[in-house]
Amino acid sequence: EKPNVYIVPMVMSYHYVLEAGSLIEDYLAEAGKHRFIITDDESFQPFKVANFFWRLFSGHSKISVRIGKPLDVFGNLVDEEGRSIGPNGTTIDPKAWLTTRGALKADEQRDREYTLRLGGKLVDRFHRENTVLASHAVAFAYFETLRKQYPGLDLYRFLRLSSAQRSNPKERFYHECMELETRLRRRERQGELHLSEEFTNFETWVNEGVRQLGQMHEAAVIKIAEDTVSTDDMTLLYYYRNRLAGYGLSVRADELRGIRMGQHDEQGFLA
Repeated sequence: EKPNVYIVPMVMSYHYVLEAGSLIEDYLAEAGKHRFIITDDESFQPFKVANFFWRLFSGHSKISVRIGKPLDVFGNLVDEEGRSIGPNGTTIDPKAWLTTRGALKADEQRDREYTLRLGGKLVDRFHRENTVLASHAVAFAYFETLRKQYPGLDLYRFLRLSSAQRSNPKERFYHECMELETRLRRRERQGELHLSEEFTNFETWVNEGVRQLGQMHEAAVIKIAEDTVSTDDMTLLYYYRNRLAGYGLSVRADELRGIRMGQHDEQGFLA
């Protein structure tokens, strides 16, 4: 009786991914070609899988799931009755969008454009319905801390920083976290994202984020030793930092005019 098709976005947020190292290495190998050398796939090494499950069941974490506003197949929002709402706020008839010369029929070129339009809307809803976790924020903040130190390096040279170059005073990292929290809260007020309940106290969310990032990987994504912060794995840091790509949160965001969020900037970093 009601044959309309609806799309309901659902965004899942989690602190760590078992195959994060493999995923980011595959991506960098494809994007950078000869500039990045891939290593063995960590997800298929039995001892690492066993270690992962040991850490998983001996520790604790959570998954955040947020159900977004429903859309029709063109990416328009729908009301509680399932009626499509057009860009100008008026109710529209989806059939009219599928009618060619008075006939309701398929049109390959037209339908391809509608699919691209829907894809763009889903990307937008992903960002708006995403729940930012503390682990994503600390990864982004420390990545930005390092980028401020080495602004002239492209992505592949940046990922090859030495152990000494990857270290920073804790106060510098904390300062970057404070600035990031300010930007995140501003975007939450504008309806561009959601913050998890971890963001009630500054020191609490920073420590929780660092702890969560360190639960599942052999290499420390971020580690704090006395007054120093460092990372043992730049590619993992980049992977988790990218969870907040597409929001224009980077300190260099103002320089990226003409570059759409989610694309690469002139140095190869995801914007």
